[in-house]
Amino acid sequence: MTGLTKAFDQAMFDIYRRADAEIGYRPTVFLDMLHKRGGVSTAKQLINACKPSDGYTRLYEENRLDLTVEAVVIENLA
Repeated sequence: MTGLTKAFDQAMFDIYRRADAEIGYRPTVFLDMLHKRGGVSTAKQLINACKPSDGYTRLYEENRLDLTVEAVVIENLA
């Protein structure tokens, strides 16, 4: 695993922890995906899905799109 992959994994786990700490939301399916697939594979699956995940919808409703996988990807492109 490269340093970049590890950093991305960490960023993905960080949004899980922040969602819990900041808005009381624990996206357990997302956490399970991270443990089983890793951050990159999880991001690819969620971003390429035909419809938004329940987690994305919840974060949208909470006005916290900064805690989405898409936000992590954009932050890591900069």
